[in-house]
Amino acid sequence: AEAPPDPSYCTHPDDLAAMRVRFTEFLEGRETEYESINRSRHRDGSWRWVLSRARALRHPDGRAYRISGIYTDITEQKEREERAKREAMRQE
Repeated sequence: AEAPPDPSYCTHPDDLAAMRVRFTEFLEGRETEYESINRSRHRDGSWRWVLSRARALRHPDGRAYRISGIYTDITEQKEREERAKREAMRQE
């Protein structure tokens, strides 16, 4: 089987270690679904917040043989949350 691409080229350095742990647990079958929120480098060079979700079809021994997933850009949502936090702090 082909190894998945190395995410280090596009994943924010502060998010990489935790993302790798979650994905390894998923690949090894310790987690049935994968979900991660991290920053990913956009082709324009900016950082975007991305929600990643995946499921796997597995051999009887638990090894994944097919992974299907989706990436959702949640940058606007994260920016709204941050603005709301700042506003709440100003009102305190």
